[in-house]
Amino acid sequence: MSSDIEHWHINAIVHKDCVEETHYVSDPARNIRRRPETTIWQVERLLGRGGFGEVRLERNRQDGRARAVKRIAMMGTNLTNMECEKELKALLEFSKPKSREAAVFIDFFGWFKDKSDIFLAMEYVPLGDLEKNITAHSGKISEGEAQSIIEQILSGLEIMHGQMFAHRDLKPQNVLVVHGPPMWWVKLADFGLSKKLTDTTAYHTKAGTQSYMAPEMLYSPDGSSDYTDAIDIWAVGCIAYRLVSGSVPFTIPALVQYCQDKSLFPVDPLFDCGIKSTGSKFLRYLLVTEPKDRPSASQALQHEWILSSKFFNPF
Repeated sequence: MSSDIEHWHINAIVHKDCVEETHYVSDPARNIRRRPETTIWQVERLLGRGGFGEVRLERNRQDGRARAVKRIAMMGTNLTNMECEKELKALLEFSKPKSREAAVFIDFFGWFKDKSDIFLAMEYVPLGDLEKNITAHSGKISEGEAQSIIEQILSGLEIMHGQMFAHRDLKPQNVLVVHGPPMWWVKLADFGLSKKLTDTTAYHTKAGTQSYMAPEMLYSPDGSSDYTDAIDIWAVGCIAYRLVSGSVPFTIPALVQYCQDKSLFPVDPLFDCGIKSTGSKFLRYLLVTEPKDRPSASQALQHEWILSSKFFNPF
């Protein structure tokens, strides 16, 4: 692994019900140099389970702090060290001071491993994901609140895309809620499918969730077609539509028809929820079938619908 990744390695022993960490403490005032101190993190409960592992809640026995720990199974799966490093690199990139100041990414604390698994220690968000929270609010929220959430997601993507990363699996389940209504505060999470575009590579591995997947990804049967970070912009359009209307804009058959006939954009649910004309224009601005015609995250942030939000923070 790279030196940057090793810098975030935590010296830990993994037990069945807890994690024993050793840190070295130095304090010139007390003439203490590299004194080992042990911290015990108690495993409390399972928070979720995914394709290559699970996320669990751990609590510090000494001071009661909580953290979320993602366990990635390396044995008995097709997951490679390179794929695991991909997620680590994304977490490290967005843990840098400038990214942390933006307050739109889940905080990363470090990683450790045992013989069969790698563990990623991250910020615990008790309120859970955006999907869970929206479902608890009758499946949709006010337009003003949606504007605030979408502005925050776009701000995160502006940073990601500026560093040549695409999230590739953006959906409400991968947006965590730090604070609920009316002053929503959300953070982007789960970079397991994120990928960095270099001068010699292109995004072409198929990834993502169908309801939020851009047409260029969905209709590449073997996942071999190249695509850009515009896939994330399509996903933002789907999330915005979901927030204000209570449903995703397209089923798979409806998306096929829309790609063939642009007059079939689903406007009726938007009329029913009473969204402003600028909001409807914003959704059409993002949900363009040709990726080259979609705006960048920076351009989307300058749209009238975002700038007109009473919750908009220009800083």
